[in-house]
Amino acid sequence: MIVEKTDEVPPKIHDLKALAKRGDIMDELLDNQLDLLEQLNSLQIEARYPQYRNKMSETLTLEKCKKLYIDTELFLCWIKKKLGRLPKDMQM
Repeated sequence: MIVEKTDEVPPKIHDLKALAKRGDIMDELLDNQLDLLEQLNSLQIEARYPQYRNKMSETLTLEKCKKLYIDTELFLCWIKKKLGRLPKDMQM
């Protein structure tokens, strides 16, 4: 998204909301999409740093993981649609 909107190489950061800002899509995101980015950001931090791994494993249930997976897939489809890269059989 950043390359499409700014013609710049994306920065090497993990903050999904910061990347969304750089890609100029923050104003287009729905509340549930912003919540998803925040959840994924916190999980990335917890997974990356060993002292947080136990906390992460205590809070993630199978149901929560399935929901995060589905929500992430939907978000990815939304981005691909915005970029015109959604496969024809998935277009709405």
